[in-house]
Amino acid sequence: MHKIPLSRVSKEIVDIVRREMDKNSNYEVETNYSDNQATIKINKMIFICTNYYPFRPPIITINGQSYKQWYIPPTQKINMLHTRYSIVDKLNCYCCYSKANPQVWNAVSRITQILDEIDHLKKYKRMVGYILSLERVFKNRSNMNEHIIEHIYKFL
Repeated sequence: MHKIPLSRVSKEIVDIVRREMDKNSNYEVETNYSDNQATIKINKMIFICTNYYPFRPPIITINGQSYKQWYIPPTQKINMLHTRYSIVDKLNCYCCYSKANPQVWNAVSRITQILDEIDHLKKYKRMVGYILSLERVFKNRSNMNEHIIEHIYKFL
């Protein structure tokens, strides 16, 4: 059985710290190594690089939930909201396009690319949350012009 490539994981950790410092974000990075895996914890995200790393993507959890469960929209309404108001880049199917997908990941892929993807998804989820909240507010405002509501959504 292979051992974890520590030099590659170490470079990844340096890249992660630089990325977080560039964002001026509060971050906490913890690492744990063994012969067959390396665990990188960044705030509430955990990346487990197995002995197949970097040829397979790390196993990712966010707040104790698998990354795949975290990025799948809970309802079709979210996709409908995007189509209706065109607020962000096309969602596409993150299962198919995610760097965490073994068919997309390759040996030169980086954990920082997954972190960028997570940031994009957080932004998207935030926008969807705003829209869902506004829909509740406007639901009882039948006298409000539909064009005004549409402009407010596009502003978000």
